[in-house]
Amino acid sequence: MHGKRIGIATLAVSAALALGACSSQPDTEPARDLGPSPSTSAPALRNCGNIPKQPKANLSDCDLREADLNGADLTGANLSGADLTGADLSKVKTLAYAGLTGANLSGANLTKVNIFGANLSVANLFRADLREADLREADLRMAELREADLDHTSLSKANLYGAKLNRANLTGATLSKASLEGADLSEADLRRANLFGADLSKANIHRADFSGATWKNGKTCKEGSIGKCKT
Repeated sequence: MHGKRIGIATLAVSAALALGACSSQPDTEPARDLGPSPSTSAPALRNCGNIPKQPKANLSDCDLREADLNGADLTGANLSGADLTGADLSKVKTLAYAGLTGANLSGANLTKVNIFGANLSVANLFRADLREADLREADLRMAELREADLDHTSLSKANLYGAKLNRANLTGATLSKASLEGADLSEADLRRANLFGADLSKANIHRADFSGATWKNGKTCKEGSIGKCKT
């Protein structure tokens, strides 16, 4: 088992999720994008160069921006609060079931990476490249995914409660049975996405493009379905 060390980023999750439950703003105009807000309580990052990059490794609060993770099997690894800003993770063997709570993955390359069942709650994925990644059953509650590229990404049964997905590219993404309750999908591109069985209650879908998408009831949205699904 891992040690019981809990990073500052992990401690913030409960408070952030509780705040999100009270602040959903359905069908509202999106705020002007000022980019991710800077953290005011970020912990000092650790130098983890000597820690083996292996399953269940403790890499929490590590500075991994320049780490060589090619071929690494990080199944179940603890990367909570780690800084992976702009990192190329496209050749990581797997991040399945990894703990990435509060991790900074802004601008990171995660194309086609297996992130099945990982915990990415409150993680920063601003403008991250997640094309064709496997995020099935992942926990993405309150995650920052603005302008992220999720083209043909698999998000079946993922928990995206309160996630920020405005202006994200979700073209052809699979979101069947995903929870998008209270999520911000304003101006997101969901053309040809699969939303069958998804929970969109209280979600902000202002100017989102659902053209050709499979709606939550299984019907196909007509071309020009902006802000709602026209069947």
